[in-house]
Amino acid sequence: MGVHSVVTSRIAFSGNDTALLVALLGLLLSAPNANAQEYSPVERSAPHAVAGDIREFPFLFDGYAGHWSRDEWFWTSARGLFVQSNPTSRAAVWAMEEDLESQLLLEELWIERGFIQKLAAQTFTVVNANSLEDLTTSNDAGTKLVALLDRSPLAQELLSPLSPEHQFRRNCAFAAQHGERDIFVLCCPTQEELDRLQSDIEATVDLVRAYDFHRGIAGVRTNHLTITSGYQHNPFFLISLFRELGCTWVMTSGYNDWMLGAPVREALQEVDVPFVWVSGQYVTGGTLYGMDRYPDVQDNTVEQCLDWAEERDGYFFANLSAANDENKDRYSGYIVSGSGDQDRIAELAAPFISQTGDINRSAPVSMVVLLEKGAALTRESLMQGILERRAVAVYPGGAVVGPVELRRAMQILLLEGATLESRFPGPFSMHVQIENGVLQVAAENLTERDVNITLSLRPSAGISIPKGDWSA
Repeated sequence: MGVHSVVTSRIAFSGNDTALLVALLGLLLSAPNANAQEYSPVERSAPHAVAGDIREFPFLFDGYAGHWSRDEWFWTSARGLFVQSNPTSRAAVWAMEEDLESQLLLEELWIERGFIQKLAAQTFTVVNANSLEDLTTSNDAGTKLVALLDRSPLAQELLSPLSPEHQFRRNCAFAAQHGERDIFVLCCPTQEELDRLQSDIEATVDLVRAYDFHRGIAGVRTNHLTITSGYQHNPFFLISLFRELGCTWVMTSGYNDWMLGAPVREALQEVDVPFVWVSGQYVTGGTLYGMDRYPDVQDNTVEQCLDWAEERDGYFFANLSAANDENKDRYSGYIVSGSGDQDRIAELAAPFISQTGDINRSAPVSMVVLLEKGAALTRESLMQGILERRAVAVYPGGAVVGPVELRRAMQILLLEGATLESRFPGPFSMHVQIENGVLQVAAENLTERDVNITLSLRPSAGISIPKGDWSA
């Protein structure tokens, strides 16, 4: 499997139990609906396709305009007079980066891709130096981290090999090498910015070394057991979708979603898929989690829901508007509805969860829960991590909510890129779907090297896979 390559396999299957087919995949359960056609005596000719019905005109700016900036957009032209301008996906990411730099009070910050990942993997010494000779003549031959003001001679020497795009950034963090020595460089125009950047970098390295990061989606409504139409999703489709994003857990809170917990966990266990499913229920004043049975959503007061949770070792996360009411000491935490709640949740210094709601056109809110290195991810450890305030929420656009030390570290990692991308979704991406009775598996290699992969299927009872009926 080559660098950045995609391999697709098609596997025919047979079986009598559709529910067991769900368990076979453990990743998905939703074949596209076939569009049935009824017989009609009326005939018509299809309209001719119009070449160039929608045209796109690309634009790119990457240069100096008061500061080094990048932008990329395109015009869409259609129907003769319709013209619309839209940013590209890359431009949206660049805009997110600029927002993060402003939030960190480190304008025009560039962190070389992989900087934190490489630094965290090494033992390094923070040193003061005025010249390259000061760095290389030290008795300590190990890795160095040096913080410099950009006007110093050493900074100018280390900055000079960089491209103009990076050389003229106001604040930057990058790696260099002199002989066999690795040198990690922080460079800023003022001492205040330099101190802030060094503090953030060292705190982020400590966090990466101490914790495993577990990404998930909280407060999802599947609507799977509702009778109304709309955005209804099979739980195994959602598991497959979230796993493609690098998620290892989900917390559901829709109407009767708690009834899905036991069968979903049983199916995941049967095929040995490491994914944590936590069922909950929205109730009066908030959301309940962590139990096998929940009260009726229509007939209970907040006090009754709190009693219910306390009797069953569950958790009640209240709406943030209730933070100062008479029950505040009984809440497990609060529901954050958007990035604008950051100041309030910081003031409360309380546990929180995000609320994604329906999975529709809106992008989901991610939560990242930190567990000590090597600790197993379970329903219990997940909830414990949230209650101990070792979690952040990341909203579409890159806004981060959580305790200040975790929030700043996550912002640094979002700018650095490589550390988070190595975990979510990791070096390989896999997409699985069933179409016309055929299981299709597409594996994508996201690494910088050629790799060999082995695809293993673990069918549950009642599912058979004909031998030799594979194609790639």
